[in-house]
Amino acid sequence: MLEQCRSKVGDIIRELERIEQGIRGDFTGIGEKVCADAVGEIISKYKGIRTDLNNMDESIFKKAGDFFEDVGDFISGIFS
Repeated sequence: MLEQCRSKVGDIIRELERIEQGIRGDFTGIGEKVCADAVGEIISKYKGIRTDLNNMDESIFKKAGDFFEDVGDFISGIFS
């Protein structure tokens, strides 16, 4: 799950970078710098998200899932 998120964020970053480059190259004289800079700011935010995802330890999610499964088993045992 986490790897899929990382991959999707990478795809989004690459697409936004292509858009930014296209704006800078193809739309001269109509505010392309302001527009491209705004896209660049969005790219920076996605890169921050990617960094956060890369710093996450997927084993934490597994441990949390195991914990909640155990809690569910415990509660089921009480009511059976």
